[in-house]
Amino acid sequence: RVHYHELGHKVAISKFQWEREAMVNFLHVAARNKGLGMDLDTSFQTSGHPYLSMFMDDAAEHRAITKSFRMGQPRNPYEVSYQHRGYAHYAEIVNLFGWCALENFWYSESLDFENGTPQLVNNQDQDDRILRMSIAAGTDLRPLFHYYGIHPENPAALESDISNAGLTISSKLYDRLLEYEALIPMDSAEFMAHALERHPNGLGNGNAPIHYGIGFYYHWSSIYNATHGQATVQALNDILNLYFPNGAPSPADNYQTVCDFFETEGKVTGLVLEDNGLPIQNVEIILEDADPVTPNLVAYTDQNGYYEFNELLQGEYTLTQTQPAGFVSLSDYDNELDGDVHDTISPVDNQIGVTLEPGEDDNQNNFVELESDLSIEELNSDEVILYPVPAGELLNIRLNEELMQTGELRFEICTLLGQVIQEATEEPQPIITLDTSKLSSNQMYLLLIKDGQRTLVRKLFLK
Repeated sequence: RVHYHELGHKVAISKFQWEREAMVNFLHVAARNKGLGMDLDTSFQTSGHPYLSMFMDDAAEHRAITKSFRMGQPRNPYEVSYQHRGYAHYAEIVNLFGWCALENFWYSESLDFENGTPQLVNNQDQDDRILRMSIAAGTDLRPLFHYYGIHPENPAALESDISNAGLTISSKLYDRLLEYEALIPMDSAEFMAHALERHPNGLGNGNAPIHYGIGFYYHWSSIYNATHGQATVQALNDILNLYFPNGAPSPADNYQTVCDFFETEGKVTGLVLEDNGLPIQNVEIILEDADPVTPNLVAYTDQNGYYEFNELLQGEYTLTQTQPAGFVSLSDYDNELDGDVHDTISPVDNQIGVTLEPGEDDNQNNFVELESDLSIEELNSDEVILYPVPAGELLNIRLNEELMQTGELRFEICTLLGQVIQEATEEPQPIITLDTSKLSSNQMYLLLIKDGQRTLVRKLFLK
């Protein structure tokens, strides 16, 4: 636990006032629960000070027995540092609304940093932080923060901001505050039971500081009585009356925060294939973000020729294939045929441009290779002219003088995956006509012209 605590200080995570030695322990909760799959309450219990062990209910009770709570006052630094109650409100946000409520908030702060308007790491403006955390959670969190001693500094202005943001309070938060009431020690005996549960070996000899820890319990063990219990219940009811003047929110809800960031991640996938459709394994694919600060990602095709890049944010990317040995590039394209604007053929060998929208999966970014010792070249207008464009039921191919001097020419019309769907062998002549009436309309094809020395390729669209 000490290692987790000290490593937490290496993370520039933002905090409310006095949370410097508390918030770092909450990262321990995240590591155990979200990272390692331990249940949330046990993750919370095993975080923090090595000699303390508190579940979330214990931390809520620990907050309730303070004088500041009974008096309706904000918490003080003695009630925060190194203690579970100093970061229990974060665990309760997760408990009620899921990790997305905090992940959205942290992501928003990361965006602020990237946009040149970083938030403070420590001692943030209290009302602004309450508002931003509520917006990130999608629900008004003021009652929870208030319970844990984080009070609005300008209540009227914050209430107006909360209202303008369209936020309401979930009934789940109301129900949780009612559960807190059952935890409150109502007399001296219940207080002592709570104290000894925290310190089963006794409360010491009175030499410890009285503001926190064992010294606090020793001091109040001879003072706390039913009057304090009743005052604590009244303080909690004051919070309920302040934020829920009409009682429980109706109708009851089961609100859960949706991730604005992590749920909008997308992925890019594709294949590297031979022109006959066979997969090519262990081909290096590089994904380059248009943002030069972001490092390139690298993937290698598996036995099915498949590659994949996950957890990608929206933006512009370039896929680059490292040309596999023994092959020449035939076509590179995004042809998922899902009707989006990204279905296109790349004008550059071994590269495909990708535009990802939030949460989009862009598939079928495929590279098709020709296994051959022959050179393969892109046809240009000096060598061949195709008409009409787009092609209809007949495709006319006008050859230049150089091609007219070669021997027999082989013409192949292929799918973008390299599957030959039509072929013909012709003697060279100025104009060669191919029947394309049986090909599907509104499709892109590849026209290959082979003269025995070269394989020439032209992309072909049929209307």
